[in-house]
Amino acid sequence: MAMASVSGTDMSREQFLCSICLDVFCQPVTIACGHNFCKVCLTTYWNGSLSCQCPLCKTIYGQRPELSVNTLMSEMAAPFKRSPGQRPAVVPGEVPCDICPGAKCKAVKSCLVCLASFCKTHLEPHDRVATYKKHKLIDPVANLEDRMCKKHDKLLEIFCRSDQKCICVVCLNSEHKAHDTALLKEECDRGQAKLRKLRSTAQLTKCKREIKLQELKRLLAQNNVMAAEEKLEAIKVFSALVAAVQRSQVLLLEEIEERRRKVEKQACCFIKQLEKDITVLRRKLIELVELSSHAEDHHQFLQTFTSISSFPQVIDLDKVCVKGFQSLKPVWTDVAQLEEMLYGKLYALPKAKLRMVQESYAVEVTLDPATLKTGAGFILSEDGKQLRTTWISRLGNTSLDCSVLGKQGFHSCRFYYEVQVHGNTEWQLGVIEEAFKRDRNHREYWLLQLDKMGRYSCQHQPGFYGLIQKTTILPPSTNPKKIGVFVDYNGGQVSFYDENGKLFHSFTGCKFHEKLYPVLWSNDVKPLIIMPVARQKK
Repeated sequence: MAMASVSGTDMSREQFLCSICLDVFCQPVTIACGHNFCKVCLTTYWNGSLSCQCPLCKTIYGQRPELSVNTLMSEMAAPFKRSPGQRPAVVPGEVPCDICPGAKCKAVKSCLVCLASFCKTHLEPHDRVATYKKHKLIDPVANLEDRMCKKHDKLLEIFCRSDQKCICVVCLNSEHKAHDTALLKEECDRGQAKLRKLRSTAQLTKCKREIKLQELKRLLAQNNVMAAEEKLEAIKVFSALVAAVQRSQVLLLEEIEERRRKVEKQACCFIKQLEKDITVLRRKLIELVELSSHAEDHHQFLQTFTSISSFPQVIDLDKVCVKGFQSLKPVWTDVAQLEEMLYGKLYALPKAKLRMVQESYAVEVTLDPATLKTGAGFILSEDGKQLRTTWISRLGNTSLDCSVLGKQGFHSCRFYYEVQVHGNTEWQLGVIEEAFKRDRNHREYWLLQLDKMGRYSCQHQPGFYGLIQKTTILPPSTNPKKIGVFVDYNGGQVSFYDENGKLFHSFTGCKFHEKLYPVLWSNDVKPLIIMPVARQKK
């Protein structure tokens, strides 16, 4: 009766499609709002939702309705269901099977010998029959007739390098006889090699510009920091001058700002060009990567490669050169000599300089328990920040063999760390080269020491144990609570400060060969404590 009803009315398959799976209803259910869905589809939909609502009209149900199959709807939909072996028809954009009668199925492969596309069912002879197994299969493509020579109706299987076009065998023996030719696969392999080289060149060019871009941005940041430092120093110096020189202060600030703007303008110009180059190169790389994915389609590859193989024009990195901020510091010296009263103002600058070092170059330092020598009598805290000894050597001789190194090593940079020494009567601290971790006889170090007699000294030993140690006895000093260690690796400098910014000693002209590690030694039960650097609130 239901069948008669279906055939008696002008019903279409689309009226029996589930809006979730887009296929003919299977065990259709009807909910209160009147919409129909496959039972499995609706159950799965609700299982993945926070609330029970209709997928179409979004009607929300307080409680999950009990689903029962609509038998009438199921009988009406039955004539529109596909047979068990039938596949869904192709959708726009997909390649249809050339063999399927009536509704076409989606092709899974195209044969360059048969010049046809096949669905999974009709491709089966190519997997089974020996003759068909030799055919060349590629991912499905439309318009296989475009791969035939329009003039001779032969397969385009040769590439003419002279004319940059695909030709057939007959063309090869006629108008292209004297031309430079190659098989499509051979030419495609050649093009892929060029493509890989082009991609490599583009990638390398992009990376170089990214590096240069970062260098320029760092230079720009340093330029701003240096300009800010110069402004601050200028304000401190000129604040004590009489009104007659206040105009000079304004002019000097303007000059600093002009120099900063000049560097910024030049750097921003190069940055804009480099960012533009990088964007162009990224697009180029996307095109090249996309072309690589079509390598099996020789015809399409060669047609596309010819149009995108040209390399984009980018800026010459040798021309990207920006001079850094040119300091006006000699002016400060000249101005300072005008009034003796400026010396009182300049006295506060060392602490300000130390604060700048702390804010710019402070690093996290944790002592490495792996460098703690067994039997040395040291105790290292769990967080790796405190070091003390369990017994005091009466000899009071320092032993670098028992020193403890930091976990972090530093190379080609500036860094600063602080150690609380308050209450400790005998200690050493500073930096040492990485070779000491491999061989404790190799001990090139730069240290500040307090001995048991209360004397401060700086020590530098070049190279291996046994070489002459250079020791500098420092003038008597009030006992500091903290010692700051500042290292300028590229500048060859190691400096030691107290908490007030007073300079104990500075090693200059140092030649560092590898990573530098913080190093500590103590001969007191009072601990040496690596302190977090207090930063100025901005």
